[in-house]
Amino acid sequence: MEYKELVNKVESWARERGLDKSDPRAQCMKIVEELRELIENALCEDKDEVIDAIGDMQVALIVYCLIRDIECPETRYQYFFDSHFFDLNGALLDLTVDLGWIAESYNKQSRFVEKAAIHSTLDRLDAISEAYGVRKEYCLEEAYKVIANRRGKVINDIFVKEEDLK
Repeated sequence: MEYKELVNKVESWARERGLDKSDPRAQCMKIVEELRELIENALCEDKDEVIDAIGDMQVALIVYCLIRDIECPETRYQYFFDSHFFDLNGALLDLTVDLGWIAESYNKQSRFVEKAAIHSTLDRLDAISEAYGVRKEYCLEEAYKVIANRRGKVINDIFVKEEDLK
């Protein structure tokens, strides 16, 4: 499936659940939670869970962009992936910095920096997914398959899965 089509599906999913009206700071915390899972699974060398976390992180970023009325950037693929020069730990650290920039630019009302940090985050997810032998779009498609029919409710601006409500 094309990236833009996947983004549109995630946006529709989020609107149906009222997430487009959520507090962007709560969504930022969701992105941080997904980053923690990505780091944890990368350190444990669990490829399937890394792919899942990359997809979940993209879903959270797409919802953030929807809330902030920012067009979710297309994939840019500005690099030629070379595993000899790729530093996973460095990329994970850089993702952490990017998320800091997203939060800070939101607080300072700097849309330009916010958009640049989102672009940078997605570029790094491109590189990390390629390090695991898949494209970022594949990760997003897999995440969407999981959430497409998920039920739950929004509590404190965060979507809580039905099974977690019990």
